[in-house]
Amino acid sequence: MVELSGATWVGDVQLKRGIYHVKHVVEKDKHWLLFKSVLLPAGYRRGSMWEEKEITRLESRVEPTTKSVRSTKITFGRNASGERLIQEIQIGGEKFRHILIVPSAV
Repeated sequence: MVELSGATWVGDVQLKRGIYHVKHVVEKDKHWLLFKSVLLPAGYRRGSMWEEKEITRLESRVEPTTKSVRSTKITFGRNASGERLIQEIQIGGEKFRHILIVPSAV
């Protein structure tokens, strides 16, 4: 799970402020990160949230880390317009980092 404090680009999709479930999927020789929105109704705690629809999926290049990642970490950057974007994600429990492959149009 990741929580974004403001609008953030992931590939060619701008995610709104909110909570997202990020899932790593391997299909043949490609690695993908799937972003699903998470619904957290007013007054409910994090334990009572559930996934909604898939917002986007983006191919990633994986690079090994020296040890297992303890908690999910995101590296942000800026696009040509100065807007925040996700460049890299390390998912808690995995032993590599995901470098996002951003479409050239972004």
